[in-house]
Amino acid sequence: MDRRLLALVFLLALLTQAVGCDSAEKQAAQPPTVAPTQASSEQTATQPPSPMLTPEPSTAPTVAPTQASQPTSTTAPETDQQTSSSEMSGDAGEDGAQTYLKSYQNVTLVRDGGADGPVMARFTAEWDAENAASRTVIGNAEQGAVEEITIGASRWTRLGSRPWIEQTLTPEEEAAWFSKLSLAQLWGDASLIEEDLGSVLPEGVELVPAQIFPLAIKAAMVFDGEETVNGVHCRRYAVDTDLDYSHDLPGVGKTDYTGHATGVIWVADQSSIPPVIIRAQMDQDLTTTRPGYEQTTHPYWEHDLTHINEPVTIAPPE
Repeated sequence: MDRRLLALVFLLALLTQAVGCDSAEKQAAQPPTVAPTQASSEQTATQPPSPMLTPEPSTAPTVAPTQASQPTSTTAPETDQQTSSSEMSGDAGEDGAQTYLKSYQNVTLVRDGGADGPVMARFTAEWDAENAASRTVIGNAEQGAVEEITIGASRWTRLGSRPWIEQTLTPEEEAAWFSKLSLAQLWGDASLIEEDLGSVLPEGVELVPAQIFPLAIKAAMVFDGEETVNGVHCRRYAVDTDLDYSHDLPGVGKTDYTGHATGVIWVADQSSIPPVIIRAQMDQDLTTTRPGYEQTTHPYWEHDLTHINEPVTIAPPE
């Protein structure tokens, strides 16, 4: 595999598998986007992980890739892991709160050097619960993009302009993917970090697990008013906190992160939408250290969830 492809695969693994690093103590399972795992140990050594982009072990489906074909399913998966059909479609539960998102579009940018810095990485996602369909694209101008389309149990992935590769998800994988995407849990596995999240969130803060940013930032959320953002009534939270945490990185070892984060997080606060992060802007100064390595970076995150519960069309590759 050439170096450009290796770098792109590595970027995909970093952003899609642990951009939130929701648990410093537990390993999060792979999020909805499939991350190829061919990145070599040599590449890992020459391209150390960025402080907020911590790779986790991949649990991607092991089905052998085939040539792209028409999807085998366009309906929500039916498994014991799911809740009621009303919840899966995003309808309101008994308390009037919507349990799942029917649809949305997401754009997350990571800039280098602050709010006016160049974009290092761009992640976009679209979701359509009615057809159990999603589309994600991740990459940057230098390395190109990795695109993934999932419709029911069929998933297609391609690197840049290369041919599409198709996979078939197992019922368990399909149900897990649906559960994550329907709550915009793009950054980890909620089942592994929900207990941790509940123990660190300030009193009165409700937040869907596996949302962008680590627990240290979520624990520092301070209520700062209410406003409508992207058409959704939100509770606004300010963040101004020191950061000091560690992770065991596969192939790298124990890595320490210290620094400071300031920013604002807007969380949905209306009965028709679960408490997902609608918008976030976070400015961080981070120093990454491990034996023989130290680096200071200044990433700036912009995250927007838009077109919530509006029609979205996601089609299989042509």
